[in-house]
Amino acid sequence: MHPHSPAIVTLYGACLLMTLVNLVLVWIRVPSGERSPYLRLIGLNVALAVLLFSVLPGKNLVRGYWPFLVGLLAALVSAGVLTTLLLTRVWRVSEGARRLVARMALLVGSVVVTLLVAEVATQVFLVRNDGIGVTLAARLWQKQHYRLNTLSYRDEEHVLPTDPETRKVFVVGDSFAEGNGIARTQDRFTGVLQRELGDGYRVYTVAKSGWDTGDQLKALRRHPIEPDAVVLSYYVNDIDGVAARHRIQRPTFEHRETVFEPLIGSSYLANHVYWTWLRRQQRDVGKEYWEFLRGCFGREELWRAHQVELYSFVALCRSRGAPLLVVVFPDLMRVSESRSVTKQVADHFRALDVPVIDLGERLDGRPWQELVVNPRNSHAGLALSEEVGGLLARQLLVGEGRGEPSAAEAQPTDPAK
Repeated sequence: MHPHSPAIVTLYGACLLMTLVNLVLVWIRVPSGERSPYLRLIGLNVALAVLLFSVLPGKNLVRGYWPFLVGLLAALVSAGVLTTLLLTRVWRVSEGARRLVARMALLVGSVVVTLLVAEVATQVFLVRNDGIGVTLAARLWQKQHYRLNTLSYRDEEHVLPTDPETRKVFVVGDSFAEGNGIARTQDRFTGVLQRELGDGYRVYTVAKSGWDTGDQLKALRRHPIEPDAVVLSYYVNDIDGVAARHRIQRPTFEHRETVFEPLIGSSYLANHVYWTWLRRQQRDVGKEYWEFLRGCFGREELWRAHQVELYSFVALCRSRGAPLLVVVFPDLMRVSESRSVTKQVADHFRALDVPVIDLGERLDGRPWQELVVNPRNSHAGLALSEEVGGLLARQLLVGEGRGEPSAAEAQPTDPAK
């Protein structure tokens, strides 16, 4: 929660409004000789609120700034207590009325404190990646774990190795290669690949969330370094770009702005509750999106246009003398249903004499819970990333004559067999 977010600004406003009311009441109804203690307390409230609002721009409440939260609570409680005391003194309410005011104040205070505690707890304990980055918690997770280089990739700086004999391996892809949902880059499959290949290789991750095959082709063309080998990380939604160019709209969550938008956009608690509710209301979107993808692969004009993209990627690698290896990821929540699509893509590459690791075939029958980051993020989890990185390393070494092939790993084959 940002200190200048609408939720916090609202709390500031309530504090300052109560302070202004207190000042008016003191000035009008309290005898001049008895004003001094009240005015000092009012001045303290104003100074505290102004100081907190001005000296901590851009800071995060839960990362070392507990004094900020405690100070704001102190200002609110102090202003509320003073308001109660002044109302009691000015209008001399009855004992029953005072008890009612006290109970109401306790109720309101308890609700406020409970919501603030829940807000902080949500920001501390529910920070996780949701796969699409729409929630405040997911954005905070990405802010904490994503460090981009000067080319805007989630990777170390892309510079030439100091040893000219070092082999340069590019992994080109989308959010799977970027390591969506994996906190440490060395734990994503490109990091595992680097570890398995060893010091004689330098792995460059050229990937961004949301990229399709067209984006990946452009990135490889424009990269300032020439690769010695290329790994294409293919996911079954890489046909999205072709569908968009044919003006075919993909299913997605329908988020409609409401009067609560400022609260949803600034409060982690409200944002979590809202998106949890929206996912349950639109629980069929994932299934609809998968049906959309399967339909794209089944439409001849779309598949033909996508084949042109894939062939262009193969041709670019060959023109640069960089052997290509492809790993095809299925929908990890629907591996069995994805088999037909991953086979279609794998067979196309094999027909071009490109080695392929078809994970749809390899992972079929495994529980999806063992494959993904978490139930809300269907990207490859730690265990699968470790497995894929090892597979790629062994296949690359085999291609360079430095390892022995395994029956479970990819070989270019005739798709007719």
